Amino acid sequence: MYTPSPRSLSFRKGLTRPIEWRKHQFLQLARMMQDNGDAFAESLAKDLGKPRIETYFSEIPLLGAIAAGCCAGIKPSELAPHYAELLADLLPKYLDSNDYRVMTGAVAESTKLLEFQCTPRSSPDDFYVSNSWIVGDHS
Repeated sequence: MYTPSPRSLSFRKGLTRPIEWRKHQFLQLARMMQDNGDAFAESLAKDLGKPRIETYFSEIPLLGAIAAGCCAGIKPSELAPHYAELLADLLPKYLDSNDYRVMTGAVAESTKLLEFQCTPRSSPDDFYVSNSWIVGDHS
């Protein structure tokens, strides 16, 4: 039996669609980066050897989901544990935790997420996972 997630319920109820709500989420995301930009840059340098500038330009795919009024599940790479831990700790402090959640883990956890079925009753924004070919090949 399909049980909608809090994220899909928010989307279906239209809670994420008003422009003012989206603007607030953008401002909160900007505030999170202003308050913790150095910590994000340090975590990505530790995990991936990324230069500081890449922290701000390549690690925010969440903006598109917010702009579209969608909810999102964010699954950082297990190859970036410092970044994943920091994001999992900070994101709920700034964004609506019913609508944006961080899921950590490796292949087993990602594979479990891919077992969820998108049906006509489920919302297209239930989750989004971008993984390596290893996970995608076995799902």
